[in-house]
Amino acid sequence: MHLDFKVGACRISYTSKPGGFTVSALVQLIGRGLARLLASGFRLPVRRLSIDRQDAKMRGSAMEEQSTILFLAANPESTNRLALGEEARDIEQRLVAAKHRDAFNFKTRWAVQPGDLQEALLRDQPVIVHFSGHGGGQAGIVLHGAKQGEEKLVSADALRTLFSVLKDKIRVVVLNTCYSQVQAIAIAEVIDFVVGMKEPVGDRAARTFAAAFYQGLGFGRTVKESFDLGCAAIELEGLADSDVPVLHVRRGAHAELTVLATGSVGQLPLRTRVRRL
Repeated sequence: MHLDFKVGACRISYTSKPGGFTVSALVQLIGRGLARLLASGFRLPVRRLSIDRQDAKMRGSAMEEQSTILFLAANPESTNRLALGEEARDIEQRLVAAKHRDAFNFKTRWAVQPGDLQEALLRDQPVIVHFSGHGGGQAGIVLHGAKQGEEKLVSADALRTLFSVLKDKIRVVVLNTCYSQVQAIAIAEVIDFVVGMKEPVGDRAARTFAAAFYQGLGFGRTVKESFDLGCAAIELEGLADSDVPVLHVRRGAHAELTVLATGSVGQLPLRTRVRRL
């Protein structure tokens, strides 16, 4: 039997002995063919792939999961007016200007009632929950009631129970309200990091703290560093409330090591960085 084939510019011929091709004969044929191809300078054609850098960057960003910051605002008509809209705007502007702006998704909810809390946490799956409004100390934080202008207080025990059930991805809770220390301590039993206010805090100081805190997170700083930046920003503005915010840390968590900005170079997103000893 005679076998003849051509690859590129090389022709390979082989005539078998009586009885047909054997396995060893086929192996010899393949080896001979490869040797002649290489000797002839034959090269397999290779297609060059052109990748648009901007397109690749956009695809990478789309695949990277964002961390949701859920801003919950409550300012019933019966309470003093607060600049909650300005606070939300300040936070968003700082995040947009941050190095890791694509790591966060900022969502707002207004005139929040107690019944809105569960739905918001279930739907938005936040990593950070931010309350902004009034606080009533031991009585709880002030939300909107079902009736127009009505206030509704939510106790520390109720908030602890809520977050114990729906903590899911939540790593940080910020209670940017006066006298929220009691609620912060209770929530810190089930959430890693909780910011509360131990005394009344001025509207401007609260806004300043929040903007600087999220700016720090957006630039890849740890939770502790971001908290300290928030307090420092109050001092830089010449305000007297820099010692009012308090960071509560759940046992076993490490605010000085935890970075929340996904994509931070050399850092583990949503986990703790490893510190060399």
